[in-house]
Amino acid sequence: MSEDLVIRERKIDFLVRLPLFQGVPTAAHALLNTIATEYEYPREAIIAHQGDVASQLYIVRAGQLEAFSRVGDSDYVKQATYMAGSWFDDRWLFEADIHPATVRARLAGRLIIIPAPQFLDFIKTYPSALNSMYPHLSLMAQDAITRSRFQGYLSAGVRRRVGPTAEQLATLAAERDETETAEPAAERFEPFTPNQEQVRRYAKFQLLPEEVVYFETRRSWKTMSFRAAVSLVVGLFLFLIPIILLGTSGFTGTVMLVVGGISALIPLLNLGVTYLNWLNCYFLVTNKRLIRYENKILSFRTHVEKVDIMKVQSVSTEKPGLIANWLNIGTAAITTASQSSVLYFDFIDRPQEVENSIKRISELNRTIDESQQRASLRRAVEGYFQVPPAYTPVNPPPAPARQGRMSRLRELFVQREVAGSIIYHKHPFGLLRPLVYPSAVALVLTLINIALYYLLPELFALPVVWGTLALLGLGTLGWLLWVVEDWRNDTFQLTDRYVFDIDRLPLGLRESRKQAELSKIENVRTEQLGFLASIFNFGNVHIETAGADSNLVFENVRTPEKIQNEIFARREALRQKLSRSEDDRKQHDYAMLIDLYYQAVEQGRIPRHQALPDLDREEDESDDDAPLVL
Repeated sequence: MSEDLVIRERKIDFLVRLPLFQGVPTAAHALLNTIATEYEYPREAIIAHQGDVASQLYIVRAGQLEAFSRVGDSDYVKQATYMAGSWFDDRWLFEADIHPATVRARLAGRLIIIPAPQFLDFIKTYPSALNSMYPHLSLMAQDAITRSRFQGYLSAGVRRRVGPTAEQLATLAAERDETETAEPAAERFEPFTPNQEQVRRYAKFQLLPEEVVYFETRRSWKTMSFRAAVSLVVGLFLFLIPIILLGTSGFTGTVMLVVGGISALIPLLNLGVTYLNWLNCYFLVTNKRLIRYENKILSFRTHVEKVDIMKVQSVSTEKPGLIANWLNIGTAAITTASQSSVLYFDFIDRPQEVENSIKRISELNRTIDESQQRASLRRAVEGYFQVPPAYTPVNPPPAPARQGRMSRLRELFVQREVAGSIIYHKHPFGLLRPLVYPSAVALVLTLINIALYYLLPELFALPVVWGTLALLGLGTLGWLLWVVEDWRNDTFQLTDRYVFDIDRLPLGLRESRKQAELSKIENVRTEQLGFLASIFNFGNVHIETAGADSNLVFENVRTPEKIQNEIFARREALRQKLSRSEDDRKQHDYAMLIDLYYQAVEQGRIPRHQALPDLDREEDESDDDAPLVL
């Protein structure tokens, strides 16, 4: 098909002809067409600069692009050529990085760009689309998927790439001698079955789908094995001691066997509980957060602590003793900016891997921040001097597709969103304790009314008696309504800049409002205490701020880990917004400084720097034979 025909073809028709999108469900075509924006570019336009942030997929629709990487200060090496129908780089959709090369237009044409945030929302809306795309993704993209909750979108037996990528095949073909007739190695695949246990585990931790896990472990199985051995020895000892002392004959022997058996069960039961607690304790390092998840079975206590990876200040590891050092067991202590100060990954194998993972993520984030700063400076300078963009939209992006409105009943007093602010209410189980006394009074009054009505009807008929009971009943009803209204008026609000803990008494008698700025939040942790909290998924959200007396607690709220994720997400969005605003202001000043400098130079107010004179080659050669004077 000629390029003219390709350009006249609808954008979505072109996309679904590509292997990457061929299996996308028809229902998803409209949304895919919305998130993909088409641009046109002239010859020699710079599509991407080496070192800039890479967080989107580039698809060549027409024309030709070439990639060059800089080696040293001035040398460039050609890395790849992208023809119509090729794309780069799909791994950026799942994990941001920097451009490894500068991409330039060799021939004018058109380009389709899909940003990562919109693509991730597309996959969340149509999970089956990822299943069809997975075999055509690069090795690094597939690896990022299998280390995140996106793995749950894949079906059993999906093909996983194990051979060279398309880029590697192109490189092999380019390097192959023209006289050589052998074909390069073909791409190879193997069936891949998603790890459903891992998917369920990541869902339990409330990981974001795009959150990629770099490190995951339990406490060391070696310590668990040691505890098991000790418990078995103690159990055997407790079982044998009564038998050795009093034997097994007669009634006494039978009693000793029973006593020894019961005594031996105690350490074994303790071992079982310890094992279950060990199974439900995890430590994770992701590209966004550090997570410590601990669920104690018998006490029905779930403790989840999550720390932003950007808040890590230092990491230290310790292996206490010769045996721990020999077995490579230790504790990683992560110091953060929060008041809890230190997050411990205790008694884990290879604790140094925690430090290595955090260091790798921190270096990548630092590189991305630097590249964002450089790209922002470039945009500011080009915008100030009105440099035309390298590529321009062919058509304005279409309006977002309207999602069908589903009429469904929402549970009363759960949460609601008003003008971008989310208002959370306490879980109905938070009413149980306040309702105990008024409910008891109401029950007693009801029993008194029934007893008087049936046993003493003459007394019940007296106006003084039934009037008094009616007043007491109205008072109790008012008490019940007061408690319910007081519970409903205690709300927690999350905006794009603040979190609020609001306590109001009914009838406007008193209001207490406590707030914290999102940018001042250092850590957010959740806890679920008790059997009911674990079964009905409610608990407390503890918000730690930089101030000692400004911490907030969202008490008895539904899905505390979901609220925790929402606070982290909004804090990150605010941080980026403030950073962009500050960067834009600074970069405008930098661009103005450059402009003023060149104006002053051109007006002669600042002298131009003179270059050093060229070397005289004749005199230089004649001086070669001159004697060296010391």
